[in-house]
Amino acid sequence: MNKKNRYSARFLQKVTSRFGRDEEENAHTDIYWLCLAELCPQCCCGKNFNNGEAFNFYKLTHDQVPLLTSEKNEIIRHKGPQFVRKEIDGLFYLNFKDQSPCPFLKRAGCDIEDIKPALCRAYPLIQLDCHVGPVFDKENCPGFEVAHLLNICMTKKEYAVMLESFLLLQQYRLDRIKLELKSLTVSHPYKVAV
Repeated sequence: MNKKNRYSARFLQKVTSRFGRDEEENAHTDIYWLCLAELCPQCCCGKNFNNGEAFNFYKLTHDQVPLLTSEKNEIIRHKGPQFVRKEIDGLFYLNFKDQSPCPFLKRAGCDIEDIKPALCRAYPLIQLDCHVGPVFDKENCPGFEVAHLLNICMTKKEYAVMLESFLLLQQYRLDRIKLELKSLTVSHPYKVAV
């Protein structure tokens, strides 16, 4: 299908009126992207999201959105403990029910925008493998294509939030490795410094 015809003129107009950037918001990067939120045809929070490689590096499934301690505490404080679960690995995750979409995905977008998990804040910045730095998930996120059609660039603030969140995810990954190493050293007679 031709990229120009992939999105209707009405859809593009709706996106422009909802997400168009003001001229004053000129601190932008040269990366064409915007989160389409509730208008997204491939919402990364939805149960039909084909996350492909997005979660693969962290060995997570769609219903395993890891929570840092501060995120866990904020979600419990603002939304209640039913939205957090502790797994056998000792880490905390958002509590999804039966592979449903994210419990905080509402018609108007994310219901916990101010306290959303690092994995959500980092997306569409992902890590494909340990030998390559972060890359954008242009294959699964339509925000790149639509923003390019509308000539809308990501702001520096959006990019900084993604990078900061990505670094938090790297720390999460290291913490998981440390937990696994610690469990091995407990049962092994040789001591390994953790």
